[in-house]
Amino acid sequence: MEIKPYQNSIHRPQVIQLWGDVLGYQSGHNAPALVIDTKLAVRDGLFFVALDAQAVVGTVLAGYDGHRGWLYSVAVHPAHRHKGIGSALVRHAEKALVSRGSLKINLQIVEGNEGVAAFYAALGYGVEKRVSMGKRVDANTTPKVVAVNRSASHAFSKSVTPHVTLIAGHGVEGDAHCGVTVKHRSRVARDPTQSNLRQVHLMHTELLDELAAKGFAVAPGDLGENITTCGVALLALPTGTRVQLGESAVIELTGLRNPCAQLDNFQPGLMAATLDRSPEGALIRKAGVMGVVVRSGVVRPGDAILITLPSPPLRVLEPV
Repeated sequence: MEIKPYQNSIHRPQVIQLWGDVLGYQSGHNAPALVIDTKLAVRDGLFFVALDAQAVVGTVLAGYDGHRGWLYSVAVHPAHRHKGIGSALVRHAEKALVSRGSLKINLQIVEGNEGVAAFYAALGYGVEKRVSMGKRVDANTTPKVVAVNRSASHAFSKSVTPHVTLIAGHGVEGDAHCGVTVKHRSRVARDPTQSNLRQVHLMHTELLDELAAKGFAVAPGDLGENITTCGVALLALPTGTRVQLGESAVIELTGLRNPCAQLDNFQPGLMAATLDRSPEGALIRKAGVMGVVVRSGVVRPGDAILITLPSPPLRVLEPV
């Protein structure tokens, strides 16, 4: 067993699976993909995995605010427990926090979890006379639909509309890309008989905020998406994830949108702004995800979004 810094391109599917199985993380502010993405965004190097050969068997996240350190998401695969892996992960994170100047390290456990309390007590942690309080910022954590958009023509942008109807096996009713076989003109030119894996385009409003901070004027629908979302780490979801929108509509994710030169035709420099590089140098495509409709329904702004992960093994989204 060895402890290494987390690498997103290698460890992500295994960590998502481990947290879902061990910690019960599935949705809301604890959704594994969201936790990973927000942690990586701060680039603090305090995310570690325990490896047995190439398999992720444990994790720990640490945080440092300039005074105190915190430990989170200490998890060990059930088949690898009682081997000292959990203790080694905690000690590794402690060392990293102390090296940054941390004077004290805190953690939280669920009340009544005596086994976990005993584990930390053996590592020198004690119960303090404190009351733990917290507040969820729903604007950042509640997944919801921000806007719905469609266009009957093959225009680059789509118009915001009060609602859209998703049709199983086809896509968005009245949209130019609705159909069983490919409708995107570049795909039609290659082979018009291909299955349409791009029936619905979803994009996160967090990208629009990011682009606005870079000086671009982009509103929902401008980049051609059908569904604009908030509070969902779309890019981090695995292939085959099912996304329920509102009461009944369900989309199954098939892949990533591949940014193209049309973005620059809309606003110069926009294509480069929707691309990035991971710490390992891998290309990150940020212009949304594609999916097919598996259950029909009407979708409106404000509708709740429910994420259901596929069965393992999980596969990262690829351009489609």
